[in-house]
Formats: sequence, structure tokens, C-alpha cells
Amino acid sequence: MVRRGYDPQQRQQARDQECRDLTGDGRIAHEQASVSGQRYNAEFASCPNDEEAHLPDGLLKRMAQQTVQLTRREIAKSGPPSSEGAE
Repeated sequence: MVRRGYDPQQRQQARDQECRDLTGDGRIAHEQASVSGQRYNAEFASCPNDEEAHLPDGLLKRMAQQTVQLTRREIAKSGPPSSEGAE
């Protein structure tokens, strides 16, 4: 960023964070990248139709239910908790 003239190399310390200032050219480049990223994300998100957009939610819910069932089964197979070694 400094090499391209976007950062004047002035740093301000704020606890464990480093804050950097952008030059005018740096602000313009950042704004262009931000707008481009927003356009990309909007186009990417428009890919699935409404039905497809809801599929991951249903799949994740079914997988969560399956996880609970499998965990309960494994706990039941292991038997009651052992008092061995408990003090």
C-alpha cells in the first residue's frame, strides 16, 4: 500500500490494534474495491432461486437432529457413568 502511494506510513497505536491512514488515492482505491465487492456479492447471492436458497437451512436442521440422535445412541451404548476414579 505504501509502495502504491495509498498509505502515507503514518501509524497510530490503539492498544493491540494498528490503525493506518489512507491517502486520497488509497481512499479512492478502497472505495472502488468496496463497490466492486458489493456488486460481486449481490450477483453471487442472486444465483439460487427461492427454493434453492432454503435448501441449506432444511439440510442443516436435519443434520442437527441426526447429530442429537447419534450422540444419544453412543451415550446409551457406553452405559451408565462410572463412579470409578471419582473422589
